[in-house]
Amino acid sequence: MADVDGAGLAEVERLLRITRLGDRVDADGRLSDAGMERVHTVLEGYAARARELGAERVLATATSAVRDADNGSEFLAGVRRRHGFETRLLSGREEAELTYRGVTSRLAAGPGTLVCDIGGGSTELVLGGPAGVVDATSLDVGCVRMSERCLRSDRLSAYEQWSLPWDEATRNEFRHGVDVVRSGETLVGAARFAAGAGRHGSFDK
Repeated sequence: MADVDGAGLAEVERLLRITRLGDRVDADGRLSDAGMERVHTVLEGYAARARELGAERVLATATSAVRDADNGSEFLAGVRRRHGFETRLLSGREEAELTYRGVTSRLAAGPGTLVCDIGGGSTELVLGGPAGVVDATSLDVGCVRMSERCLRSDRLSAYEQWSLPWDEATRNEFRHGVDVVRSGETLVGAARFAAGAGRHGSFDK
Protein backbone atom coordinates (compact mmCIF):
# COMPACT_ATOMS: atom_id res chain seq x y z
CA MET A 1 0.00 0.00 0.00
CA ALA A 2 1.37 3.42 -0.91
CA ASP A 3 0.31 7.04 -1.21
CA VAL A 4 0.94 8.57 -4.65
CA ASP A 5 1.66 12.28 -4.90
CA GLY A 6 2.66 12.53 -8.56
CA ALA A 7 6.37 12.64 -7.83
CA GLY A 8 6.70 9.18 -6.28
CA LEU A 9 5.36 6.64 -3.82
CA ALA A 10 5.27 6.86 -0.03
CA GLU A 11 4.95 3.39 1.50
CA VAL A 12 2.03 2.96 3.90
CA GLU A 13 2.13 -0.77 4.58
CA ARG A 14 3.97 -3.79 3.14
CA LEU A 15 2.63 -7.34 3.37
CA LEU A 16 4.38 -10.45 2.06
CA ARG A 17 3.10 -14.01 1.78
CA ILE A 18 4.73 -16.85 -0.17
CA THR A 19 2.04 -18.93 -1.92
CA ARG A 20 4.09 -21.05 -4.36
CA LEU A 21 1.64 -20.41 -7.17
CA GLY A 22 4.19 -21.85 -9.59
CA ASP A 23 4.26 -25.36 -8.09
CA ARG A 24 4.30 -27.92 -10.94
CA VAL A 25 3.84 -25.29 -13.67
CA ASP A 26 7.16 -26.23 -15.31
CA ALA A 27 6.13 -29.90 -15.45
CA ASP A 28 2.39 -29.63 -16.09
CA GLY A 29 2.09 -26.35 -17.98
CA ARG A 30 -0.82 -25.29 -15.75
CA LEU A 31 -1.47 -23.56 -12.45
CA SER A 32 -2.75 -26.11 -9.97
CA ASP A 33 -6.14 -25.74 -8.31
CA ALA A 34 -4.43 -25.84 -4.90
CA GLY A 35 -1.92 -23.14 -5.87
CA MET A 36 -4.60 -20.83 -7.23
CA GLU A 37 -6.75 -21.29 -4.15
CA ARG A 38 -3.80 -20.43 -1.88
CA VAL A 39 -3.41 -17.16 -3.77
CA HIS A 40 -7.13 -16.38 -3.61
CA THR A 41 -7.07 -16.92 0.17
CA VAL A 42 -4.21 -14.43 0.54
CA LEU A 43 -5.87 -11.93 -1.80
CA GLU A 44 -9.05 -12.02 0.26
CA GLY A 45 -7.04 -10.77 3.23
CA TYR A 46 -5.25 -8.18 1.09
CA ALA A 47 -8.55 -6.90 -0.30
CA ALA A 48 -9.98 -6.51 3.20
CA ARG A 49 -6.89 -4.59 4.35
CA ALA A 50 -6.99 -2.39 1.25
CA ARG A 51 -10.58 -1.44 2.08
CA GLU A 52 -9.63 -0.67 5.69
CA LEU A 53 -6.92 1.71 4.51
CA GLY A 54 -9.14 3.35 1.91
CA ALA A 55 -7.29 2.25 -1.21
CA GLU A 56 -8.64 3.89 -4.34
CA ARG A 57 -6.98 1.48 -6.77
CA VAL A 58 -5.76 -2.09 -6.28
CA LEU A 59 -3.54 -3.67 -8.90
CA ALA A 60 -2.45 -7.32 -9.04
CA THR A 61 0.56 -8.03 -11.27
CA ALA A 62 1.47 -11.53 -12.39
CA THR A 63 4.86 -12.81 -13.52
CA SER A 64 6.60 -16.02 -14.57
CA ALA A 65 4.21 -18.73 -13.36
CA VAL A 66 1.18 -17.08 -14.93
CA ARG A 67 3.09 -16.28 -18.15
CA ASP A 68 3.96 -19.95 -18.56
CA ALA A 69 0.63 -21.50 -17.57
CA ASP A 70 -2.00 -22.47 -20.14
CA ASN A 71 -4.69 -21.37 -17.68
CA GLY A 72 -2.95 -18.11 -16.69
CA SER A 73 -5.55 -15.83 -18.30
CA GLU A 74 -8.32 -17.86 -16.64
CA PHE A 75 -6.63 -17.34 -13.27
CA LEU A 76 -6.35 -13.56 -13.78
CA ALA A 77 -10.02 -13.41 -14.77
CA GLY A 78 -10.81 -15.15 -11.48
CA VAL A 79 -8.77 -12.56 -9.56
CA ARG A 80 -10.74 -9.75 -11.18
CA ARG A 81 -14.06 -11.48 -10.59
CA ARG A 82 -13.51 -12.60 -6.99
CA HIS A 83 -11.60 -9.64 -5.59
CA GLY A 84 -12.29 -6.71 -7.91
CA PHE A 85 -8.59 -6.10 -8.57
CA GLU A 86 -7.19 -4.68 -11.75
CA THR A 87 -4.76 -7.22 -13.20
CA ARG A 88 -1.71 -7.00 -15.40
CA LEU A 89 0.49 -9.78 -16.77
CA LEU A 90 4.10 -8.58 -16.99
CA SER A 91 6.42 -9.67 -19.76
CA GLY A 92 9.88 -10.85 -18.74
CA ARG A 93 11.35 -7.53 -19.87
CA GLU A 94 8.78 -5.53 -17.89
CA GLU A 95 9.45 -7.65 -14.80
CA ALA A 96 13.18 -7.01 -15.13
CA GLU A 97 12.76 -3.25 -15.56
CA LEU A 98 10.36 -2.94 -12.62
CA THR A 99 12.80 -4.90 -10.45
CA TYR A 100 15.52 -2.41 -11.38
CA ARG A 101 13.28 0.56 -10.59
CA GLY A 102 12.39 -0.97 -7.23
CA VAL A 103 16.00 -1.61 -6.24
CA THR A 104 17.27 1.79 -7.39
CA SER A 105 14.46 3.62 -5.58
CA ARG A 106 16.47 2.96 -2.40
CA LEU A 107 19.96 2.45 -3.78
CA ALA A 108 21.62 4.95 -6.11
CA ALA A 109 22.82 3.17 -9.25
CA GLY A 110 26.33 3.90 -10.48
CA PRO A 111 27.55 3.08 -14.00
CA GLY A 112 27.53 -0.64 -14.73
CA THR A 113 25.07 -1.62 -11.99
CA LEU A 114 23.80 -5.17 -12.56
CA VAL A 115 20.65 -6.23 -10.71
CA CYS A 116 19.98 -9.97 -10.41
CA ASP A 117 16.56 -11.02 -9.11
CA ILE A 118 16.08 -14.75 -8.46
CA GLY A 119 12.41 -15.70 -8.28
CA GLY A 120 10.47 -18.94 -8.24
CA GLY A 121 10.11 -19.39 -11.99
CA SER A 122 12.53 -16.91 -13.54
CA THR A 123 15.68 -14.89 -12.95
CA GLU A 124 15.92 -11.29 -14.15
CA LEU A 125 19.24 -9.67 -15.09
CA VAL A 126 19.14 -5.90 -15.52
CA LEU A 127 22.07 -3.67 -16.43
CA GLY A 128 21.77 0.03 -15.81
CA GLY A 129 23.23 3.22 -14.42
CA PRO A 130 22.28 6.75 -13.37
CA ALA A 131 20.24 7.23 -16.57
CA GLY A 132 18.22 4.02 -16.11
CA VAL A 133 18.11 0.60 -17.74
CA VAL A 134 20.69 -0.16 -20.44
CA ASP A 135 19.91 -3.83 -21.08
CA ALA A 136 17.69 -6.47 -19.50
CA THR A 137 16.77 -10.12 -19.90
CA SER A 138 14.53 -12.61 -18.13
CA LEU A 139 15.71 -16.24 -17.90
CA ASP A 140 13.38 -19.19 -17.34
CA VAL A 141 15.51 -20.32 -14.41
CA GLY A 142 14.13 -19.95 -10.88
CA CYS A 143 14.15 -21.63 -7.47
CA VAL A 144 10.91 -23.55 -7.85
CA ARG A 145 11.42 -24.43 -11.52
CA MET A 146 14.94 -25.79 -10.99
CA SER A 147 14.18 -27.64 -7.76
CA GLU A 148 11.32 -29.45 -9.48
CA ARG A 149 13.50 -30.33 -12.46
CA CYS A 150 16.60 -31.42 -10.59
CA LEU A 151 16.10 -32.20 -6.91
CA ARG A 152 14.97 -35.53 -5.55
CA SER A 153 15.45 -34.78 -1.85
CA ASP A 154 15.21 -31.82 0.53
CA ARG A 155 18.68 -32.60 1.90
CA LEU A 156 21.62 -32.64 -0.52
CA SER A 157 25.28 -33.27 -0.01
CA ALA A 158 27.79 -30.73 -1.35
CA TYR A 159 28.68 -33.20 -4.12
CA GLU A 160 25.02 -33.55 -5.15
CA GLN A 161 24.62 -29.77 -5.30
CA TRP A 162 27.56 -29.42 -7.71
CA SER A 163 26.50 -32.39 -9.85
CA LEU A 164 22.90 -31.38 -10.56
CA PRO A 165 21.83 -32.45 -14.07
CA TRP A 166 21.78 -29.14 -15.96
CA ASP A 167 20.02 -29.81 -19.25
CA GLU A 168 20.72 -28.07 -22.56
CA ALA A 169 17.65 -25.84 -22.25
CA THR A 170 18.96 -24.50 -18.94
CA ARG A 171 22.44 -23.92 -20.37
CA ASN A 172 20.92 -21.98 -23.27
CA GLU A 173 19.00 -19.77 -20.86
CA PHE A 174 22.22 -18.78 -19.12
CA ARG A 175 23.96 -18.11 -22.45
CA HIS A 176 21.29 -15.49 -23.15
CA GLY A 177 22.37 -13.55 -20.07
CA VAL A 178 26.14 -13.71 -20.53
CA ASP A 179 26.50 -10.38 -22.35
CA VAL A 180 24.43 -8.56 -19.74
CA VAL A 181 26.48 -10.03 -16.89
CA ARG A 182 29.86 -9.28 -18.51
CA SER A 183 29.00 -5.58 -18.76
CA GLY A 184 28.28 -5.21 -15.05
CA GLU A 185 30.67 -3.62 -12.55
CA THR A 186 28.59 -3.83 -9.36
CA LEU A 187 26.15 -6.65 -8.63
CA VAL A 188 23.00 -6.07 -6.59
CA GLY A 189 21.15 -9.22 -5.61
CA ALA A 190 17.39 -9.00 -5.03
CA ALA A 191 15.25 -12.00 -4.13
CA ARG A 192 11.59 -11.49 -3.28
CA PHE A 193 11.20 -15.25 -3.04
CA ALA A 194 14.02 -15.92 -0.59
CA ALA A 195 14.77 -12.75 1.32
CA GLY A 196 11.57 -10.73 1.19
CA ALA A 197 10.68 -7.63 -0.75
CA GLY A 198 12.89 -4.61 -0.40
CA ARG A 199 16.01 -6.42 0.82
CA HIS A 200 19.18 -6.57 -1.19
CA GLY A 201 22.90 -7.05 -1.00
CA SER A 202 25.53 -5.54 -3.29
CA PHE A 203 28.88 -6.90 -4.34
CA ASP A 204 31.64 -5.24 -6.35
CA LYS A 205 32.94 -7.12 -9.36
